Amino acid sequence: MKYFLEDLSDEQWKYNMERYWAAFEKIKRKLPSNVAEILSSKFLHDSEILAFVFQKESEGNKFRYDLQIKIKNEMFEGSIVHRDVVDYQNTYNNPLKDRFLCEYLYGEVYYEQGLWIHNVRYTLENELMIRCKKIEWVSA
Repeated sequence: MKYFLEDLSDEQWKYNMERYWAAFEKIKRKLPSNVAEILSSKFLHDSEILAFVFQKESEGNKFRYDLQIKIKNEMFEGSIVHRDVVDYQNTYNNPLKDRFLCEYLYGEVYYEQGLWIHNVRYTLENELMIRCKKIEWVSA
């Protein structure tokens, strides 16, 4: 995470939130409009994450990996699809203690050196970082 760091005071959190949304406004036009809408939706917070799906896609003798985050809430259901993943890190601690697989608490998306970076904080101790070439939204 760049902006939504742990252990920030309320004042620092609000300041970083303003900085993040200002940065997101500058890059959101590079995203498909439905992706930008979902990622900036207030309904994304506390969405239930139904699955993380890591999938190998072949194109001739080349291949790529895609990662889907399947989510649902009262307003929408679908997948945030990360195409051509080049880096992936996940901390996943004790999923059995929660009622759901997990909840999408908050996330950051930014664009650096031709790659999308999507950081997701889910449940309290878990964080996912994905670097990919493209992000899409697929409705269920």
